[in-house]
Amino acid sequence: MNVLRSIPGMDKVLPDSSSTHRYENAKLVSWEDFLQGMGTGDILMHHGTGTNSRMMQKGMQCYYSHTCMVTRNPPEDVMALYEVKERCETGCYIWELTSQEAEHCRLIPFLPWLKHERTRNNEEYMLMWRKMNGLGSREEQLWDAIRKDRSIPYEKHMSQMFKALGEFNKHEHIESAFCSEVVAYAYKQSGVLSPQENASNYTTREFSAFYAKNDINEKMINGVRLDPERRVDLPSLKKSA
Repeated sequence: MNVLRSIPGMDKVLPDSSSTHRYENAKLVSWEDFLQGMGTGDILMHHGTGTNSRMMQKGMQCYYSHTCMVTRNPPEDVMALYEVKERCETGCYIWELTSQEAEHCRLIPFLPWLKHERTRNNEEYMLMWRKMNGLGSREEQLWDAIRKDRSIPYEKHMSQMFKALGEFNKHEHIESAFCSEVVAYAYKQSGVLSPQENASNYTTREFSAFYAKNDINEKMINGVRLDPERRVDLPSLKKSA
C-alpha cells in the first residue's frame, strides 16, 4: 500500500487506511428478510479468501473483493440468452463477470452460486447486501443493459485494476472489464448512474458505503439509491443448499 500511496495523486482517491474492519459497522440482516427483500439492481459484495481476492482487497483497502448484481424473475429471453438451465426457487439470479467464467458475463441461480462461493472461501466468507430503491420503470432499461453486455469478457490484466484504483482511466474501456466495472457500466446504460461517471474507474470499493472515498449515491440519478450495505446472516451450508 505504501507503494500505491507513493504514486502522485493516489492519496486523493485511496480511502483512509486506518482500518480494514469497517464492515463491522454494518447492520446484520436475517436470512429470511434478505431472501424476501432481494430485487433486481441490488448489489452483493463478498469477502474472498483466495490469493487474487486478498491481493485485490489490499490494493483497494477494502474488505470485499467481488461485486455482482441481483436479478429477480428475469425475462424468459434473458434466461435463454444466458443459457440458464437451472431454476432457482428464490426467483433470484446473480449477474456477474468473473475470472471463473472469463469469456462473458453470466447469469447463475442464486442458491447454487452462494453454496459454491461459501465452499471455496471457507468459514471466513462474508456476504454484504446493498438494496436498490427507486428503480421503477428503469428496470426494463437495466434488463436491456444485461442483454447488451452478455459478451463482455473478464479483464485479464491487473494493471487495469491498479489504474482504476487511482482513477487514472481517462476513458471507458469496456472491450473487457472487471466485476465492478461491468456493473457500473450497466448502471450507466440504464440511467441510474450519472453519464459523467467513468465505469472503468469503478472497483468493488466504490460500491461500498463504508470503504468508498465518496458513496456511490452521490453519483446516482433519477431518484435511484442504494441502502448502506448490510451483512447477511447466512444459514448453515446444509440449510442453504
